[in-house]
Amino acid sequence: MKSKKNEVKLMIYSSLFTGLIIIGSYISIPTGIVPIVFANFFIFLASLILEKEWAFLSLFIYILLGAVGLPVFSGAVGGLHHIYGPTGGYLIGYIVAAYIIAFISGNKKTIFKDTIALLSGALAIHILGIFWLAVKFPEGWQNIYNIYWVFILGDLVKISLALYCIKYIRKYLANSIND
Repeated sequence: MKSKKNEVKLMIYSSLFTGLIIIGSYISIPTGIVPIVFANFFIFLASLILEKEWAFLSLFIYILLGAVGLPVFSGAVGGLHHIYGPTGGYLIGYIVAAYIIAFISGNKKTIFKDTIALLSGALAIHILGIFWLAVKFPEGWQNIYNIYWVFILGDLVKISLALYCIKYIRKYLANSIND
C-alpha cells in the first residue's frame, strides 16, 4: 500500500507534467494542418517518470482541460471541436502513448526498455494521428503525407533528448517518489 505522502507527491508530479505538456504545446512549428509540438517531449518524460496510472491521468487532464475550452492545445486554443478536428487523433494518441510508455518502461528502468517504450509510444501517437487524418480529413492527410518525415525526425530528436534527460532526472528523484 502506498503512503499518503507518496500519493500526494505523485499528484503533484502528475499536475506538474500536465502544466509542462501545456507549455510544450505552445512551442510549435506550423506545418499546415498538424503542427510539430514540443509537448511530446514532456509526455515522454512524464511517462518515464510516473507510474502508468499517473501518466495516463496527467494526459487525460490535459485533454480534458482543452476539451472544456481552456487554451492548452497548440496555438493556444481549446474546445471540444479540436478533439474532432485534424489533431484529434494525435491528442487521443497522447493518452494512449503515456500509458504504453509507462507500462513498457515499468519498474526496472533500463535505457533499452526506455528506448523501446518511447519508440512504441511515439508509434502509437503517429498511428492514431494518421488514422484519424486519413479517415476524417483525407484531403489534409494528402498535404501532410508529403512532409511526414519531419514529424518522425522531430520525434526521434525528442526521444533522444528525453533519454538523455531521464538519467539525470531519475538520479534527482531517486529518493523523492518512493520515500
